[in-house]
Amino acid sequence: MYKFPYQVVKLIKALEEKNFEAYVVGGAVRDILLGKHPNDYDIATNATPDDAIAIAKEMGWQTIDKLGKNFGTIIVVVSGMGMEVTTFRGERYDKDSHRPAEIWKARNLQEDCKRRDFTINAMAMNLNGVLYDFHEGRQDLEKHILRTVGKAKKRFNEDALRMFRACRFVAQLGFLYTDDSFKNKPFGDKKTEYYLPHCPIFDTSRCSGLSLERVKAELEKLLCADYAGLGMAMLMGTGLADTQCQIKRNGVTSVIDILPELKHLVGLKQNPKFHLYDGWEHTLKALDNAPPSLPIRWAMLCHDLGKGMPNVRDVNKDGQPRDAGHEKVSTIMTAELLKRLNYAPKFIKHVTFLVKHHMRFAAFMRDDHNGIKAEASMLHWLRDVVSENLFKHEADMADACTDLVKVYLADMGATVAGQNRAIMDEGRELGARLIQLARTRMPISTGDLNLNANDFAKIPEGVNIKNALSYLVKRVQSGDLTNEHNALMRALLAKYARIEREKQNGKNKKNTRAGKHVHRSHGRGVPAVASPVLSENNSGTGSSKQ
Repeated sequence: MYKFPYQVVKLIKALEEKNFEAYVVGGAVRDILLGKHPNDYDIATNATPDDAIAIAKEMGWQTIDKLGKNFGTIIVVVSGMGMEVTTFRGERYDKDSHRPAEIWKARNLQEDCKRRDFTINAMAMNLNGVLYDFHEGRQDLEKHILRTVGKAKKRFNEDALRMFRACRFVAQLGFLYTDDSFKNKPFGDKKTEYYLPHCPIFDTSRCSGLSLERVKAELEKLLCADYAGLGMAMLMGTGLADTQCQIKRNGVTSVIDILPELKHLVGLKQNPKFHLYDGWEHTLKALDNAPPSLPIRWAMLCHDLGKGMPNVRDVNKDGQPRDAGHEKVSTIMTAELLKRLNYAPKFIKHVTFLVKHHMRFAAFMRDDHNGIKAEASMLHWLRDVVSENLFKHEADMADACTDLVKVYLADMGATVAGQNRAIMDEGRELGARLIQLARTRMPISTGDLNLNANDFAKIPEGVNIKNALSYLVKRVQSGDLTNEHNALMRALLAKYARIEREKQNGKNKKNTRAGKHVHRSHGRGVPAVASPVLSENNSGTGSSKQ
């Protein structure tokens, strides 16, 4: 028998002691039957919100009115763990695509389960492990089937978000969605794991009433799921990717597209010399190859958006398709897509960096094979990246390069190269070298230098510390100085000594000329000028590594 967390036990027992029914319901039950540890626990009860609040108050527990008592849901916090407590209910939907127009208290658990979306989410369990399954949810779990409670058209007409949730659950569980309410047709390439033999074409007419916030939440869960490629295939095959939702900005509601940029990739041919899949199936495979990080998964979904576009698609001398420079167009399209979906500028910058440079390793590998040291190419590229002022610190750029390596390996693993272990190993080795170079050979700020405040005491008074450190940053970036403490100090002191000599020489010449009454003319006899890097007459302080 499954052992519930003690907070769940305490809450249900507190309700039962007041003669109320209480059960764990929904996703927690599904996960328990799948042998997974639930992330959260929802409780269904015949107690009203007022009853539950009174019991919680008596027990000294905090309550939060999450959806309003009219929706019958509150959150009860027991020993730091929050649980949704919802009164048995029935509901009726009208024009609103997400919120029910009418809610009423259901007579029993069975009626409450009847209103839920999918059979695998419509089960309940008591503290003794007794399962209440009115819609064959356990059987569907065993068959790896996702099926709505009752007719899908009715369920989706009630709440259009459930269509997106269907794709999300397919992505999380790897199940096959089954549906006889809509017209079904095959979708995808039979030779791949993303082929859907009976993909329904959803009635998406009510999607435009959904809020971007809720649609985006489902998309993000889908993208970071174990079977993201399968869920995204269903999103495309059902027509959901090509639909719209709404966003409210500054009090004004407008309708926006969801993911129309992806549609042209479906069936897009690629050169079989390098590719195993068409443009869409390659995207899905690359998506699944990547770690479940949201910016990386977005980068994988968007990295080839530029392929097949009119100004990009071409053919080579063998008549095979090619998309040279597609990453540039992909970057522009990605930025527009993410901005439309209301992502923060910092997030967009990171994702577009990954998309823009996802082809970079191909050049590094070519240089390695052509006898040119890949390290030199990497350092040259890192200097170019530094000049774009994308990152404030060396560590930021190293982290971005770490993600870029993951993007590259996921992309390469979805091509012919993915079947060649030696090439993949070479890619991993190149990636490790790039990350190391970014961490140690390309400081961005003066704080990235391997110096500390105590070192500045060795520098004579009058030296502009900030300019001195900037000088060292440029030297290390150029490659003629290592970011090592002793090397930095030697270079700094040598530079200072040279400047002092030049100063002294200049003074001596000036004094000599003055003694001989020599006048300067035509630029001759001008004393050497100390480098402004170190010789400004102020002793500002600079930040550096401690």
